[in-house]
Amino acid sequence: MLYIPRYHQTQTLETGSFLKQSESEEVLFVASNPEAADRMRKALQKNHLNFDVITISQFRNNEFGFFIEEEVSIKRKSELLLIFGTIWKKFFNDYEYEYFQRAFNLLTDLRSFGLYEELYTSVLGEYDAVLQKSILVFSNLLKSMEIYDEHAAYNELASKIREVSFEDYYEKKRHLVFYGFQHFSTIQIDFLKSLSIRDDVYVCLPELVFQKRKKHDWISWLLESNVETPLLDKELKEKKVFYKEFAPFTLNKTLNSSKWYNSDFIIASPRTSFEDINELPLFELNFKVSIDIFLDVTNRIEKKLEKYFQSDNSRNISEIISFLNDEKNKMLAKEDFRSYKVLIELESLFNNWIELSEDNREINQRDLRIIFEASRLNLPRNSYFPISKEQGNRVYNLKNYIHSPKQAVICATSKQAQLRPKLNLYPEKVEEYLLSIGPLKSPDIDYYFIRHDIEEIMHQENSVLLLEKGMRQQSEDWDNVLEGWELEGINKEKIVDNKGFKFRIMKDKKDLLENISASKLQTYLDCPQKYYFNYLEKISPEIEYKSKLMPNHLGELEHKAVEVFFQEFPQKRSIEEISLHLLTAFLKKNQIVISQNDFEKYFIELKNYSGNAVRFLQELKKVEGAIFEFEKKIQKQKGSVARRGSIDFWGQSKTTGYLIDFKRSKTSIPSKSQILSLEKIQLWFYLNSVKQNLETNSSYFVGYLNLSDIADSLFFSNNPVLVDFLSCYDDLGLKSYEFENLKEQIQEYDNYETSLIETIKKDECFHSIPSSPQNCLYCEVKMICPRSHGETAQ
Repeated sequence: MLYIPRYHQTQTLETGSFLKQSESEEVLFVASNPEAADRMRKALQKNHLNFDVITISQFRNNEFGFFIEEEVSIKRKSELLLIFGTIWKKFFNDYEYEYFQRAFNLLTDLRSFGLYEELYTSVLGEYDAVLQKSILVFSNLLKSMEIYDEHAAYNELASKIREVSFEDYYEKKRHLVFYGFQHFSTIQIDFLKSLSIRDDVYVCLPELVFQKRKKHDWISWLLESNVETPLLDKELKEKKVFYKEFAPFTLNKTLNSSKWYNSDFIIASPRTSFEDINELPLFELNFKVSIDIFLDVTNRIEKKLEKYFQSDNSRNISEIISFLNDEKNKMLAKEDFRSYKVLIELESLFNNWIELSEDNREINQRDLRIIFEASRLNLPRNSYFPISKEQGNRVYNLKNYIHSPKQAVICATSKQAQLRPKLNLYPEKVEEYLLSIGPLKSPDIDYYFIRHDIEEIMHQENSVLLLEKGMRQQSEDWDNVLEGWELEGINKEKIVDNKGFKFRIMKDKKDLLENISASKLQTYLDCPQKYYFNYLEKISPEIEYKSKLMPNHLGELEHKAVEVFFQEFPQKRSIEEISLHLLTAFLKKNQIVISQNDFEKYFIELKNYSGNAVRFLQELKKVEGAIFEFEKKIQKQKGSVARRGSIDFWGQSKTTGYLIDFKRSKTSIPSKSQILSLEKIQLWFYLNSVKQNLETNSSYFVGYLNLSDIADSLFFSNNPVLVDFLSCYDDLGLKSYEFENLKEQIQEYDNYETSLIETIKKDECFHSIPSSPQNCLYCEVKMICPRSHGETAQ
């Protein structure tokens, strides 16, 4: 039988009272991961229950060993990496590691939905030819060689369980309790259903998550079976919590009081990092942290081996094994057993690599990265251990907190502002097909799990929620968490008047504002004080690195690569050649020394991002044969003020004016509402600067081109031909919007800009008043900002 026990309080689940077993029946708790297993094990022991607790991977392997008679084993991810890496070397040797990694991950994702051929043929048409071919080759290899990965193991187990008679089954009926799972794949759901034929299977869920499910979520797929959904406890009606807001970057000040001692501190996140811990100004903190004790050693050895490839594209594997042996002897002499362990693992992997193919005797850099990735998977990871044995304050995250008599203090900073995780999306047609055969991972489900964890702790007596100011305005998720709660003690402290923290501007510092740019005006809108530091005091706390490239460097190189490609197009230089030339020249000119691994990483981004723009613009040019211009200079006077800047891409055809700004990521592109409300003014600044050019055209095409993923671009156009072009370009489903009256809206902005210029000229205080808390996250001057004593975003 299949059950979904619903609970409001996890403690109810941990008593085991919902189980309907007799003394002759076995109980087994199956956890989603080692941390969840550890938490449940402690909770059961606290309730004097001796039930076994294992992880889902242990459970799957145990079942596989019991039901599958043949002497076969489930291949680990590290083993599959070597097998597929060998195939890639043979058939796709011209493509770099990142391409291999993408193919490997996509195959793994698709196999969680099913192992049949129709699945691949139905979705692969949405990907390029190399991905299509490589995934078909990989899947056919797994099938022909009868290799079991985790998905094949679940699939085979479900079939075997349905085939065997009860006499061939386990001696005792089992009660299998699945705990801590936020997602089950299509194949795993079928596996659970097969188990429930004889055993009682319990998939435990918070009531909030169960009620918020949607028809495409995995919970709804599970409910298609004959399922009982018992409610284990009643909802706690009283919703009252002590609540205090603190200014950004001042959590340490808020907690700097003896009243917080002898409390349990819970970071409002499923995971804990050292950065989170460092914000707590308390001594004798006791917490568990996940570390990889071999990571630094593995990275150091990989960098040493990279030196072998500085002059040659490949090396004989015997040279590398010889190097590993020399290093092993050195580490033994030093009694450095961590390094010795890593070297032993690497030696084993290189020997396995040779055994897979004679072609593998020659190693290139991609091969090296595959082998080192396999080593990182094989070496022990996620070792949770207490930093201190002192009985001081304990720090938890949402997933490892166990209720105790101590006061529970939830700490939420802007780092925890977004409670919904970002998930990789499939192309629209692929997503539609996959939803027809199984559930996709849902950020909404993940959010409701987190919300349940937070609310459960808030229900505890004397619990406290410390929330950074502006979080409720910044994040609808936090506003929903607190909906219906009575918040005691909210903002009782009197806010200090910020008059004592104004920056008085001397006469020689008065901003006469002789010139303006889009970034200059936007900085003032984001925060007047940031404007003061950047443009009047000219303080630039940014560090110039000589061992890596900064994001602005990469952006400049990508813009330049696109420009050079179109300028030199008759010479037929590829974007790859241009990217390599520009990157090498930039590093030399600026005397930046980077590793070969970093060079490849930057080169791949430069080539791919600029390549995306080139392909898009080439297709765009075909539509109306526009004439392109890059880095179009803006040099105009507006009264006594000079307008300065450059437009990344400007173009004109007989009917249309084109204005496009390039962005490296989706996060740099404002939303439609931010543009229309003049919250973000860059596009309007450019349009206002070229309005005379636009007036000669009957239509327009303007917006932002996202170099990393064209599908996340944002455009405005009233040209039906170009709108149609966007809707079908590369099947990405790009959307465009239309301005109601572009000429009037540009004039509205022009009036707004005039008013803004006068405001800046008159400002003598330059308060710290960010327009949004989000503006503070990456502000260069946040460490010297007195905002905690003054005003906050409205």
